[in-house]
Amino acid sequence: MTVENGCAVYVPTLRERLFRWLGYQYHLGEEPEGTEALEGWMRTDMRIHFDWRDRVLLLLTGKLFISSIASFDAPSPSIVKTRMDWKIIEPGVSTTLDKG
Repeated sequence: MTVENGCAVYVPTLRERLFRWLGYQYHLGEEPEGTEALEGWMRTDMRIHFDWRDRVLLLLTGKLFISSIASFDAPSPSIVKTRMDWKIIEPGVSTTLDKG
């Protein structure tokens, strides 16, 4: 990282540019409207390691369903616990699943 005019500027390495060219990308979602008026936020990072069987199943459809469930004490949360569920979608099944 270099500093220009007091701001850090990130320059990807050759290795990072090569992998991005090969298709390894970090996809950012769109911010919902009205989030600037909210006081707090939460981030959930999910890392999935597939074994060879899962990789073969993903080759058939290329569809993965990921669900993140957050449990917290209301009305003003001080404790938040999250859980991640995932499922490889079978061929011929819609990707709009709510459970299962």
